Amino acid sequence: MRNIFWFLLLLLPSAASFAQSQRLSDSLSRENVDSLADSVSRFGDPVRGAISFFRPEINCAKCHEPNANGRRLGPDLSERREISIPQLIAAVLHPSTEIRKGFETTQLLLSDGRQLFGIVVGEDEKQLRLDRIEEPDQPLVVEKSEIEERKVASLSTMPESLANQLGDRTEFLDLINYLHELAKGGPPRAAQLRPTTSMAVLAPLPDYEAKIDHPGMIASIDRSSLAQGAEIFRLRCASCHGDATSEGTMPTSLRFVSGKFKRGSDPYSLYQTLTHGYGMMNAQRWMVPEQKYAVIHYIRETFLREANPSQYFPLDDKYLAGLPAGDTRGPKPVDTQPWTLMDYGPSLMNTIEVSTDGSNIAQKGIAIRLNDGPGGVESGSHWLLYDHDTLRVAGAWSGKFIDYNGIHFNGVHGQHPRVAGTVHLQNPTGPGWGRPSDGSFVDERVTGRNQKQYGPLDPTWARFRGLYRYGRQTILKYIVGNAEVLETPALGYTDRQPTFIRTLNIGPRDVPLILQIARETSPFVQRGQAMVSIETNSNLTCTFDGATSFQFSNAEEYNTFDND
Repeated sequence: MRNIFWFLLLLLPSAASFAQSQRLSDSLSRENVDSLADSVSRFGDPVRGAISFFRPEINCAKCHEPNANGRRLGPDLSERREISIPQLIAAVLHPSTEIRKGFETTQLLLSDGRQLFGIVVGEDEKQLRLDRIEEPDQPLVVEKSEIEERKVASLSTMPESLANQLGDRTEFLDLINYLHELAKGGPPRAAQLRPTTSMAVLAPLPDYEAKIDHPGMIASIDRSSLAQGAEIFRLRCASCHGDATSEGTMPTSLRFVSGKFKRGSDPYSLYQTLTHGYGMMNAQRWMVPEQKYAVIHYIRETFLREANPSQYFPLDDKYLAGLPAGDTRGPKPVDTQPWTLMDYGPSLMNTIEVSTDGSNIAQKGIAIRLNDGPGGVESGSHWLLYDHDTLRVAGAWSGKFIDYNGIHFNGVHGQHPRVAGTVHLQNPTGPGWGRPSDGSFVDERVTGRNQKQYGPLDPTWARFRGLYRYGRQTILKYIVGNAEVLETPALGYTDRQPTFIRTLNIGPRDVPLILQIARETSPFVQRGQAMVSIETNSNLTCTFDGATSFQFSNAEEYNTFDND
């Protein structure tokens, strides 16, 4: 029995502005500094600012707090000193304008082609010592005979775009207020504000880490370890480090097929890097020992053995005998997928692809569950996916929800989830409503480097206003031209076959509007099976050709240009 899918269009009344977000540092730089400083004093919270300061991804504490050896890569910000809030704002937004003496960045060009950046903390006739964030234990010793060029860089080691790593303007106000409190109160105030459980201070290692049987674990690696390591690398490592054919997204991350390890390339050294972190790389303590050695094995065998043999460390009995030999291999990995079990509510906003070739990606997708039952959108069986950039229904499908690929679901970097069920209809990327001025569906949005269009439609064309929740219903609100629209998707049944329903409440308008229902359908949805029903206060007769248009015999009674 073939499925029948109806689209029920109820034309009744209704009534959003979309502004593109700006880079935070640029936005803050355009503000009047005195007004911004006043906001810091009035609204900044130093307690919240301290939490931001110690967030590991921002790296403030990594440079300005002393490490285990008492070294700092930036000035001690807890020194009591006279400094104004406007000066602190300038120091964070434009750190290269004035660099504290003793913390100038030196750039070295070596004879082997490498460039090194760091702070010179000592030198003699033959060597200099370069302090860098990549060297967590001791400064890097560089032979002067290897230096071809040396100069003091005009840029600070502190990035100009640091503010962009903050969540919003409020977090910036909090951070500046915290820095001002340090300057005023000195070390006592710094100790008082320091987070009790700092996000930058890792919890102690589990007890089993001191008792790991490293020789035994390395010797027992097998083909299953390679497969396990491949999956870990795909999910957590490939985005930053790249793979055999493509570079990663983070320039400071080592390219395994060609780079040189800075802390040793033998398995035990790599294990220490994963456990404790190194330079800009955070410790990967979510992995148990078995997972660490699995991904190390994969890196060695896939990238180093043939492509980068100088970094492939050969294993022998002498090497294994020199490793710490404990009595445990740690706990077994726990294979859970909590992202598939969460109740996300009746709808989920996310970038979701309907196609398999990139032709239909809802960059600002709203997946809405249509059928009743316990659980959220993930527990449904029928869905409609809207894209609020283009105000289109990107697709309708049933069966399985999505494949959950994505860093915030299964941890995969650089990917977005894709519809996992049976797609019944879709509208490939592009406007969902014709341009009010001429009915055109030509996509005129910004074209990215990948030749795909991005961003919302022109505000004179259409504007998304947001959504409402009424019980388990999701109601979208948007404007096409000057007509306000409320749209509610639903599910019905006709002869026991599921029916996708779109109810649109459309306000008065001054030009005809064209809605695209579907450009591509599955074999189960044939033209003669699509049906349209119109409900108004008038008794109208409507015929539909099953393909492109419907017609009223008494259309003069159906005037919605002047009325709802």
